[in-house]
Amino acid sequence: MTHTPGPWAYDNTDPEGGAILAQYQGSRKGRFRVALVDDEMEAVDANARLIAASPDLLAALKAVCGTIISSGSGPAAPTFDEFDAQVERKRRHWYTIDAAAVDAARAAIEKAEGK
Repeated sequence: MTHTPGPWAYDNTDPEGGAILAQYQGSRKGRFRVALVDDEMEAVDANARLIAASPDLLAALKAVCGTIISSGSGPAAPTFDEFDAQVERKRRHWYTIDAAAVDAARAAIEKAEGK
């Protein structure tokens, strides 16, 4: 199962707390609640904004990882082994890539996708 497509938005006017809203896809009009952040929490606004940005952050992280391994021939969808090999080649020949940052990015994508 995949997540509800973005963009998501934060609505701080919901009487039940910080509502995270998504746009209906297709022919349906309007928005629906994806999540509700507890309004008793001190950090409700910050948490709700972070949650609302999740689909955009995931897409951006995937794009950055794709850019690291792409040769300019369009979007790439390599396996992690292929990814590692390409990162290592570029690390040696093009520029310095922080291996810990790449590992953190991959871990974040896997976490978001439930892997």
